[in-house]
Amino acid sequence: MPATAQRLREIAAFALLAFGMISTLFNTITLLFGPDGCVATGIGAMTRTGSQGTTIPFAYRALGATGSLLNPVVIAAPVGAAALVHVQVRLRSSKGIALVSLLTVVLAGVFGLVALFASFGAENATGYMKTTSFCIGLTELGVTAVAAWLILGYFKQHGPARVAAPYGLQPPPGPWNQPQQQQQWQQPPGGGPAWGPGGGPGSGPAWGPSQPQWGPPQQQG
Repeated sequence: MPATAQRLREIAAFALLAFGMISTLFNTITLLFGPDGCVATGIGAMTRTGSQGTTIPFAYRALGATGSLLNPVVIAAPVGAAALVHVQVRLRSSKGIALVSLLTVVLAGVFGLVALFASFGAENATGYMKTTSFCIGLTELGVTAVAAWLILGYFKQHGPARVAAPYGLQPPPGPWNQPQQQQQWQQPPGGGPAWGPGGGPGSGPAWGPSQPQWGPPQQQG
């Protein structure tokens, strides 16, 4: 990345985030309250459909607000903001920008989903208009889900790092891991060779106490 772009990327990230936040905020207000009889028909565009103080029914507001809330341009702005502050070297404000970007996209997706199904209640809208709004809105909802998943991946980079234990790390000393005392080498009865744990003569010490000899003691010549 050029040095000039490297210095300006935080400003560009805030600009993109502000655009996404403000667009989502006012489109949500228009969907829920429809102030002054206005219904959203595009990115920041308002069409007056009634006299002063007239409130458009919720279903009609939903029909116009679906494309505004789930507009790919509005959704791509928070994604671009989160990507700018994480590319190459992460900025100090990267965690906050990623969190606000994620909340913005989730808010747009939730209210966009509500508007998508509420638009079927618009009585005067034709069936073709409802079908077109639903199909396009459904694809835009998929784009919104992908955007939220991408931003969530950036946000997870700020989680606590897991420190793996070094290979061969021994547990702390305690009574549970004290080395056992090796017993003394015992000569088996009969004067034969001593067998160790390896399975052969002289391969190691014989474990366990020595077996007592049965019968009369041998007389020494």
